[in-house]
Amino acid sequence: MAEIYKLGGSIDMYNVSYGVGEGMFNKMDDVMMVQWLLKHHFQRSDKKPKLGKIWAIDIVNGVWSKQLDEISGDYPVSAVSVQAGGGSSIVSGNGGGPTP
Repeated sequence: MAEIYKLGGSIDMYNVSYGVGEGMFNKMDDVMMVQWLLKHHFQRSDKKPKLGKIWAIDIVNGVWSKQLDEISGDYPVSAVSVQAGGGSSIVSGNGGGPTP
């Protein structure tokens, strides 16, 4: 299950339970977290130009798509820093999690 850890102050750490992406388990809640984080990351004015006009993350539905695969391939999710709601967030993953 995707989790949010409160590290103190306005810093949160988001962690997925299983790998997200092409060839990964893509558990719905993990994919939704990655979609939400990428959506908010690219809403930042300094990041919008990197997304370009080709891609948009309009919906957070928990379904991995080719478009998300292309976006995440250009932007490693493990390195994404999100500033949403006035705080900073760190994205983490446990490398694929246990085999289901």
